[in-house]
Amino acid sequence: MTHQSVKEWLLENYPDYCGEVTVDLDRKQVEEKMAADHPDLNVHVPRYTYKRYGYGLSRLVANKFTQRIGALEHGFQGRLTNSGMSAISVVNEALRGQCRAGSIVVGRVMYGETPQVFETNDTTVRYVDLSDDSELQNQIENQNAKAIIVETVGNGGQMPVCDFNKLLSYCWMKDIVLVLDNTLLSASIYNPFDHLASVKTFFGEPTCQLVYLESLSKFYRADDYDEATGGIIVAPEEFIARCDNSLKWGHYMPFNSLREFPFDLYGAANELLMRVDQITKSVHKFLQTHSGVSSVVCNNHKHVPGGAIIFFEIDKTENLLDRLKAGLGPIKGSFGHPETTYLPFGAFMEDMPDGLVRLAIGYNETPEQIIEKLKVVLEVN
Repeated sequence: MTHQSVKEWLLENYPDYCGEVTVDLDRKQVEEKMAADHPDLNVHVPRYTYKRYGYGLSRLVANKFTQRIGALEHGFQGRLTNSGMSAISVVNEALRGQCRAGSIVVGRVMYGETPQVFETNDTTVRYVDLSDDSELQNQIENQNAKAIIVETVGNGGQMPVCDFNKLLSYCWMKDIVLVLDNTLLSASIYNPFDHLASVKTFFGEPTCQLVYLESLSKFYRADDYDEATGGIIVAPEEFIARCDNSLKWGHYMPFNSLREFPFDLYGAANELLMRVDQITKSVHKFLQTHSGVSSVVCNNHKHVPGGAIIFFEIDKTENLLDRLKAGLGPIKGSFGHPETTYLPFGAFMEDMPDGLVRLAIGYNETPEQIIEKLKVVLEVN
């Protein structure tokens, strides 16, 4: 099924909408009508019409996603950013000052650029093994953690899984901002808001603030380049208000990107990622049984099963980079390109085995096509 784009939705419902202009009072009036036409999405059109102050249209699309994952009913709001890393940067700026009297705790295994962002926050950054309950509790109870930054599944090495429900229960009655980057799975595979109502019933209203992040680019790519990139922040209104201060300065998603995205972001991601998840399982099974592979790691944890990333180690590393290029093409590390991509971790990451490869499964390929590519890499004379 092809999901209706924002551009198509506008043509059908608001054909006079002009999003290209920097200042346009007519555009603001149309956006106010959009918000009034969709009261269920709880969108407040920004007071200012300048692009840098955000779009009512952007908020409408973001809150459609927020509604679909069940967060809007709990008082959360959504904001779109121009990339997944922009979403992380905006959250970091929103935390600035709030964490100065304490520390930021970051999962030890995480996408490489993420810790670098939070290390700019003029406070202590501590790294923890998310599977070590005693270490986590010590950081929360004794080390004055003000924010905890975790990925549902660690993007590297052994792909450690965060038991997010347990972590949420640790933080629930603490003055902590708990940031979950759920990019590798997406809400379609693991949705923490599915459990929020039951946790509230058991523990009452929280003191902590839950902030949810995803990179949206993983389900909208074109060929070998990014036609549009995006990220989303879903958070309580108080935290979103702080995010809005940073969104003024270049992190918002520009209209030319926004119009290319599906209007129903969650629906589009759900279709693609559930399909990719099934392809990943078939490729994982092939790698597990191949004699040229010494180890394979794929997320199949009982708490958060699924995903599109596989780490595997190749025994014979001679000319490995050339073989990878011959089989899978030029190096691309991004999760989300329509073709399967790879990153030779052993070639670029310190303390990693030479033959370690990160494989990101593409959504335009069948398992058989991906396996044929891998055979070129693995079958060495």
